[in-house]
Amino acid sequence: MRVSLALVALLALPVSLSADLLIVEKLVIRLGDRTVEGVRSTSINGARMRVESSLNGKTAVVLYDLPAGETIALDAAKRRAEVRSVAARNAKLEKEYPRQRSTVSITPKSSTQTFAGSTCTDHDFAVRTPVTRDGSIVLALTGTACLAPDVAGAGDYMTFAKQASAQNLVLGQATDNYILLALSRGETELYRALTQTGGVPLRIDYEIGVDGKGILAGIVRKPLAGSRLTTAAKLDAAEIDDAMFAVPAGWKRELKK
Repeated sequence: MRVSLALVALLALPVSLSADLLIVEKLVIRLGDRTVEGVRSTSINGARMRVESSLNGKTAVVLYDLPAGETIALDAAKRRAEVRSVAARNAKLEKEYPRQRSTVSITPKSSTQTFAGSTCTDHDFAVRTPVTRDGSIVLALTGTACLAPDVAGAGDYMTFAKQASAQNLVLGQATDNYILLALSRGETELYRALTQTGGVPLRIDYEIGVDGKGILAGIVRKPLAGSRLTTAAKLDAAEIDDAMFAVPAGWKRELKK
């Protein structure tokens, strides 16, 4: 099982707060009758980000180098860095699932919660992405996000957010699978909308469903239906070593389409 990485919201935050930022989150992922728990650490420095996730004892690391326009998946076992173009990935997603076909609604609530020492405000959201041309089958993400308007390290967070938005960074795993690309579109549009709402998401909880009938709807539903829960356990604005955002010396760089 592979899990979508880099579910860090690209949010506009006050420029006055400036520092590196580390976000450690607890993950709970459900696919069908299977539930997996793990941890994800997201490090941000300017226009660079490193996401390291651990699930079922397996660790995956992806680097986001926006100045270079690249995402880089690190394979420690093979000492290999799989490099992909941010622009090419966006073009592929736009071809299969044009952004304008997705709809997003976010509604603020009066309730607040506290995670990792910061208070956040709850928001309901719903994202709908048509999977078929006629819209008879639709991917739906429905849930809540708890957004904190001010956290330490927000300056670098905003720097990354601006460049990511300008370059149309796509979230989710790198794949050519038509069905999984629909999930990438839905998640990308969710975080784009959270960016516009403002605030770091300290908790995101949503169901992934597929609306539609027939055999094709069942085929689409099988790999997608489930839920995702991410909860911030730690926020740290201490300086992060530049080496964390670079391919280790001696590793082979392999360009992927």
